[in-house]
Amino acid sequence: MNFIRIWAISKHVFLELLRERLLYLAGLYAIGLVAGGALITEVAAATENKIITDFGLAMMLIFGLVIVIFTTPNLLAREVEKRTIFIVIAKPISRLELVVGKHLGLLGALTLLLVVMAGLYLGYLSILKITYPLVPVLTAIGFMLIEFALLTAAALLFSIFTSPLIAIFLTLATFFIGHLSSDVITLGRVIRNPQLLAVLKGFFLVVPDLSRLDLKNTAVYGLLPSAGVLFASVVYGILYTVFLLALTVFIFARREF
Repeated sequence: MNFIRIWAISKHVFLELLRERLLYLAGLYAIGLVAGGALITEVAAATENKIITDFGLAMMLIFGLVIVIFTTPNLLAREVEKRTIFIVIAKPISRLELVVGKHLGLLGALTLLLVVMAGLYLGYLSILKITYPLVPVLTAIGFMLIEFALLTAAALLFSIFTSPLIAIFLTLATFFIGHLSSDVITLGRVIRNPQLLAVLKGFFLVVPDLSRLDLKNTAVYGLLPSAGVLFASVVYGILYTVFLLALTVFIFARREF
């Protein structure tokens, strides 16, 4: 694995996304944040500050998810469709370098978008003179980036053996099921059906538990899990991302074009 080639691929993906006016989404985020904040102020009674704080983080997650589901499935599919994949694999570039480079390039663009949105978000809260717990909020945003990295790896995996449209639906399903997986296990225990509980546990082991990376609901109240839990969640997200990328490379290396 050559890191110079990975850097070149990731840089190309990063600049290509910027040329596609990725940062215009930050402008849409700012408009949505101001419009949503004005609406919340009108309808909420005495809790509008907390709702606006939570609303800004939720919008950040949605905008990042839009980039992941509509951009990632096309990263490799576009190469295959335009037949440029033949030019790439004919060069001294391994498929591992191609997959990792694509992933890091998109993750870099997502990081830039997230930083810009976070700046707009914190600036907006400051203008409204809304007090917020800075460290928990920044921690929640950092964990959001880990979630995007995992979902990007999942979308790349799906795009290897399905069409971009199906990969979009599978990535969305991973997002929603991943956030509900722990609740499903709880439901299985309430039902007290051993067979159903066994199926749900198996399902829980396959689908990533994204709920452990979602800190926004508690961060707005200044609450965070313990340092040990946070560290375990970071390791979980990174290892799951590496596993999905390794599986993508394994399948991609055996695919004939």
